[in-house]
Amino acid sequence: MMAQARRLLPVWTVFKRSYAYAWERRDVLAVPYLIYAAITTVLDLTLDRATGGSKPAMLFALLIDQAFGMAFAVAIQRFVLTGEAGRGASFFRWDRYFRSYLVNALLLGFAIGLSAIFLLGLFENIGIMMGVVDAGSLRPIPSPQASALSLLGLVAAITIGAFVSRVLLTLPAAALGQEDRLRIVWAATTGNGLRLLAASILVLLPFITIEVALLRATMDDQGGIVSIGPLSLAIEILSGLVAPLQLIVFTIMLALDYDALVRGGGPGRRLS
Repeated sequence: MMAQARRLLPVWTVFKRSYAYAWERRDVLAVPYLIYAAITTVLDLTLDRATGGSKPAMLFALLIDQAFGMAFAVAIQRFVLTGEAGRGASFFRWDRYFRSYLVNALLLGFAIGLSAIFLLGLFENIGIMMGVVDAGSLRPIPSPQASALSLLGLVAAITIGAFVSRVLLTLPAAALGQEDRLRIVWAATTGNGLRLLAASILVLLPFITIEVALLRATMDDQGGIVSIGPLSLAIEILSGLVAPLQLIVFTIMLALDYDALVRGGGPGRRLS
């Protein structure tokens, strides 16, 4: 029996369809987008100004934001992959698929965070032993060895990014209630780590550019964050509108990745 040919992710098609699908299905996505944007923006503005940025209040805001974000993401995944969709506020999913998605996301976040801390600590210790990182300030000391270590760090970051891009597809699998999803996703994405990473970078790059521009608009000449009255408020509101758009497009991209590699469909066939 011949082995099944390996599927390769159509990176450019996924990138284009992630944005196109969000626009084409704005009739379904627009209202829940505005609801989510309003909730997160009001939380950010109210808690930041009323509490002076206290840690408990900000943690509360973060938990509410993440809960609504996951309920929104689960619904988007199921909308793209199964066609299910509520209208307005009923679009958000708070059912067993949400619980499955939440557990999966928490496990992923913990594993990724732990890996990042380990990798950072490893390179800091290597740098200190090589004499290219100051042990007190942990700042790099310019030298050819430091450049080589930076290059090695870049290679490691790309490798980790490719790994993370593969396991992220357990999120749409969780939204579908798929069992044994890590094994299935890992097998289906073999040879596609860099392609998945490239698709993620392409999709996120416009949003990162906008967010950097908005951040620079609130900074003074010394790089500090300044409050500039109405302009600062306008930038915060604009940021609150951009972030949910990023969530929508990135979540659609994950659904298309999953469909192309795990289910054998693909953005070019199913959604064109």
